[in-house]
Amino acid sequence: MSDVYGKWGTGEPNNAGGQEECVVLRADGTYNDDNCSHVFPYICKEHEPQLDVVNSDISVPASKSKEIFFRNDYKYLRHKDSFYKAHPVPMQWESARRKCIMEGASLFYPEDEDEVHEVTRYLNQTQPWFQYMFVGISTRLASGLYMTVDGETIRNVFNEWYRKVPSGANGRNSCVTLSREGFLNDIKCSEERPFVCKKKAASIEWSKDCDVPYKDYIYNADTGSCYKFHLQRLNWREAVEACDDEQAKLAIINTVEEANYLVNISNNTPKDMVRGWYLCPYVHLGYNYDATENDWRTITGEPIRNVFNKWYRKVPSGANGRNSCVTLSREGFLNDIKCSEERPFVCKKKAASIEWSKDCDVPYKDYIYNADTGSCYKFHLQRLNWREAVEACDDEQAKLAIINNMEEANYLVNISNNTPKDMVRGWYLCPYVHLGYNYDVTENDWRTITGESLQKAGYSVWDDYQVDGEGERCGAMLYNGRLNDVNCENLKCFFACEIEKGRNMTAYIRR
Repeated sequence: MSDVYGKWGTGEPNNAGGQEECVVLRADGTYNDDNCSHVFPYICKEHEPQLDVVNSDISVPASKSKEIFFRNDYKYLRHKDSFYKAHPVPMQWESARRKCIMEGASLFYPEDEDEVHEVTRYLNQTQPWFQYMFVGISTRLASGLYMTVDGETIRNVFNEWYRKVPSGANGRNSCVTLSREGFLNDIKCSEERPFVCKKKAASIEWSKDCDVPYKDYIYNADTGSCYKFHLQRLNWREAVEACDDEQAKLAIINTVEEANYLVNISNNTPKDMVRGWYLCPYVHLGYNYDATENDWRTITGEPIRNVFNKWYRKVPSGANGRNSCVTLSREGFLNDIKCSEERPFVCKKKAASIEWSKDCDVPYKDYIYNADTGSCYKFHLQRLNWREAVEACDDEQAKLAIINNMEEANYLVNISNNTPKDMVRGWYLCPYVHLGYNYDVTENDWRTITGESLQKAGYSVWDDYQVDGEGERCGAMLYNGRLNDVNCENLKCFFACEIEKGRNMTAYIRR
């Protein structure tokens, strides 16, 4: 309820020992939580037809627009007039819902049987290994009440169940999956499944000044950048990822004038509608403590002394040791806090930061096209674990690289060996490069993140005495081009992202 009206009556909500899980509106305009079995009058609401700005200065219905673009990594399905993106790395239901929101979309659920056929056909062509995927339906509001992420009851959308009816065995912890055969089933929300995000074309609002499909980015001519204040409170790492998902960065302040501007938008954002501690006087910024350098640095690796560094106490307190991240106070001073603390945050995108690669058709100059493989590649010098590397490539609308033949292996060996890794802070001699394959326990086999076996993908040359690791279920490449199994969580290494040329234009349509 953080994004809508949320004025509770005095002492509410109190949940009455777990017995009050539904909301009623009192005569004085405040909310009260009540037992869902109690009977009250109710009001229905229907939205007016939506008018949207789509690459235009004039509000027109989306169906009349000449051009529609969302994100390069989303696939447009004309029959449903919507964009879809398959996320092959399994997540819990709530994490999947939040991931879609961070991308400016929503967790997909089928509105009718026609959409089931369209989406499952698309997935069978692109992700044939998807057996089940989470959809945006759950009982999180009340036990036995299946609602979509848009607030629709299940009877208003597609509801063909595998067992004719949902089992309801998990109470308020029931989340819904869709099988490749087109049937719904309910499982525990804590289980992990792949998922699909959806963006209706009619809902796209383009910011011309900032060149992003998010209207809430505001351009500042004095700094030449665009900013978005996020009212949702996240920890520092989550805030970094949220900005990445919007193809921006957690804000780094360069001047006193920019600091004053961020203080202004922070103080003027209506935070009193946010549930919880809305008077929080700090917002996350893109700085943290780098233990390897014993120094404060920005997320781009620059020492904090080279940017705005006006501290509240003249110097950081250092009270949190290595787990320290930086916030901006409403008075315009920096302050260090635990990175795990949740705060609002500001994302920043330079209006002039888009450098288009014509060869690769992406807004990243550092992707290099290889004519022999027909793909574009980027070697990342940032060291991440395997799951983080998958997400980093995904944020650039790419995928963690998959080797399809010996020639491609040799090419990746070449760019891996020739990238100046000795310029990287910390343990730059990590002997592996993360690649896009892992061990699939359901298939009892090593598979690529697109669902193919390594043999079918075209390359399965393991190093001597590999596979050898119990608990090493993710894939990497040694600098000699041979494959090796590594720990998915603990080993931080370099990685390579790949974009198949021509893939990105699927998110761009003309009418």
